[in-house]
Amino acid sequence: QADILVIGNHQRRALRRLRLGSMSHPVLRSATVPVLIIPTTGTHEDARLPEIRSVLLATDLSACARPAVRHAYGLVKPTRGVVHVCYVHERNQPLDAIVEGRGSEQQLTPERRDELEGALRALVPKEAAEAGIISRFHVVEAVHVAEAVCQVARRLGVDALCLGSHGRTGLTGKILGSVAQQLMSHADQPVYVVRGATE
Repeated sequence: QADILVIGNHQRRALRRLRLGSMSHPVLRSATVPVLIIPTTGTHEDARLPEIRSVLLATDLSACARPAVRHAYGLVKPTRGVVHVCYVHERNQPLDAIVEGRGSEQQLTPERRDELEGALRALVPKEAAEAGIISRFHVVEAVHVAEAVCQVARRLGVDALCLGSHGRTGLTGKILGSVAQQLMSHADQPVYVVRGATE
């Protein structure tokens, strides 16, 4: 009956994960509640309770990513919280990805950027502004989505990441499936993964 599942993550890479296994990946696939994945640093933890003042909400604007929006705003404190809403526009995508419908041929023109920023603004819950939560919007162009999200998170100095996921791999969404797994392995901040509706 829990509202959230919290687990630690050693951030093991490729070969070490094959040899030692990973609990976070099967948990993410099977959990029916949002999962908060905390990277373990191996150093002495601060005794104070952490306070989440800023969150980077990574979204591909799909229906599956939408449930993560309210969770991102729920993580920060009213009147002092900041939610950075981020969309990564993939560039230099392989031709086969575009042909198979896994990519977009649209260029990130100024008009397209304005359109995407408008879509990000439309995601903000009405209660967020009323609660004094600040929203900032970022449209980033990059080759690799997960890498770009990690870079934006470091640059902004956010306390946590939030994104939606189907909880399984082999998906076509940019901020879903394998990208969520990459963020779990590489992000410096806790990663809050919210299962979306299956499309």
